[in-house]
Amino acid sequence: MLFRSLAGSTAATASILTGVGPDRHGIRADLLDPIRTDAPMLAEIMRGNGYTTAGMYSWINFEPAYSGLNRGFQFYEDSTVNLPRYLADAQTQALAATYRRIKSYLALPGAADIDLAKIDSVDAQLDGKADITASAAARWLERRRTDPFFLWVHFRDPHAPYGATTRSDSATCSDCSDGTLESLQRIRTGALDVSAPEINRIVKSYDDEVAFVDRQLDVLLRELSDLGLDSNTVVIVAGAYGQSFGDHGAWLEGSSVYNAEIQVPLLIRYPGVLPAGVVVTQPTSLVDIAPTVLQITGASPPSTMVGRSIVLARNE
Repeated sequence: MLFRSLAGSTAATASILTGVGPDRHGIRADLLDPIRTDAPMLAEIMRGNGYTTAGMYSWINFEPAYSGLNRGFQFYEDSTVNLPRYLADAQTQALAATYRRIKSYLALPGAADIDLAKIDSVDAQLDGKADITASAAARWLERRRTDPFFLWVHFRDPHAPYGATTRSDSATCSDCSDGTLESLQRIRTGALDVSAPEINRIVKSYDDEVAFVDRQLDVLLRELSDLGLDSNTVVIVAGAYGQSFGDHGAWLEGSSVYNAEIQVPLLIRYPGVLPAGVVVTQPTSLVDIAPTVLQITGASPPSTMVGRSIVLARNE
């Protein structure tokens, strides 16, 4: 089973599910680049080895029309909150995805006048709540077959916009910012100055969302225990990228290569097989997750995967 706890772009998620980087799986821009048809898909390999495969997510980026990441999954379910009806329709998604690609690559005159252009502003309306996604994953576990299973769960939280911030210390600053997407983007572009108390308030909102995700992971772990599956299930938790809050002058993600953004959690649990508390000191990457899953489950990673098993690296 693969749990992915923190928010992630489509490119990072594709690297997790393929064992290759963007130069090989082809996804660089969200909602624009679909995965290459020749990219190795972990779900396809697991399914070919007799596993029931399922993907649970809560973000429009992962819809099949935009990403193609559904390849190999027998069950692929979106739990995005506030998803407009016109974007929930698969046929409309395909048209919107085509529109975005044409607009981007050919820069067609007047393309912005197309009605589907309103998808460009939809990010501020949508939200992916980890509790809703966790509930969907728990329901799938309850009704799953007795076959071995591979389950990928994506949690959008923690990611901007953050939850409501505490205003108890608002008297210490003027024009206090909050965790809304608009406010954070203004900070990122330099249009809004923030004081130390404001930064601490935003970081507190982010920390609250991290704690919220931790509680949803506990929901899934308890579900495994209640179903008697915890002793023979591999659980992997990984983040796609971190967030900067003024570190080295950077805000949010994708603006630096400092540790605040590129050093992410990666945890593996397999009771009775992998010892607890072991820290892998060798540098690891998201592309190492797919080969690790295959090595643990007794399958051979294809030669096209550039990552290597973290478990093998630990034993060397």
